[in-house]
Amino acid sequence: MSELSFHRGYFVAWRTDDFLELLRAKPNAFRLLALIAYRARWRDGYSGDGLARGEARIGRFDVQRELGLTPKEYRSACDALEEGKFAALQRTHHGTVARIVDSRVFSPFAPDEGTPKGTGKGTPRAHEGHTEGHKEEGENRQKEKNQGVFEIPLLLNTEAFREAWATWCHHLREKRKPITTTAAKLQLDNLAAMGEARAIAALRHSTAMNYTGVFEPKPSTGKPAALAANHTPNSWSTQP
Repeated sequence: MSELSFHRGYFVAWRTDDFLELLRAKPNAFRLLALIAYRARWRDGYSGDGLARGEARIGRFDVQRELGLTPKEYRSACDALEEGKFAALQRTHHGTVARIVDSRVFSPFAPDEGTPKGTGKGTPRAHEGHTEGHKEEGENRQKEKNQGVFEIPLLLNTEAFREAWATWCHHLREKRKPITTTAAKLQLDNLAAMGEARAIAALRHSTAMNYTGVFEPKPSTGKPAALAANHTPNSWSTQP
């Protein structure tokens, strides 16, 4: 027998109750989650397709063909993964970007990276059946992803702001201009000084306007929007 080839690496499947429950109750969602784990980008570094670590691109038609699903079955599988908080799906013009947000079933990363913080020699490792460790690891990865891998100031550490910040970081990655650690710290400090409501409004406005810097929306002056958009933004960021 010829030697097996492992040039494509591996992903992790955890022995958890959720593994069996999803397999029994939503087999198509289970298969789709397995495909996402199989395709997920597992390393850092340059990404020619714009995917971040842990993300995979899934197109409706290629997934239907790969898994033999009907359009209705595909939509139901996507809904089940999102409702169960197994994966986050973002629809784009270039297909759907999927990310496993909780490793209760699968993880695209190496087992050693799934060991809970503070695990000692006498504590079971996450890949040896430590279920609580699986959930903690998934929650930590989701928290890091929502924060763009940067520490959110205490005043801004709310679900609404984390969502706006995650969308902003994803927008920059799509523009092939991922935010640096230095820029993120400065932006977060300035956003904290603005307060949560203004900070969220600025992030959403800058994302919608396709900016690469953060700007607050202009106060309404009664002028046509097209004219107002030509004015130089009065903000703390650089010109987009």
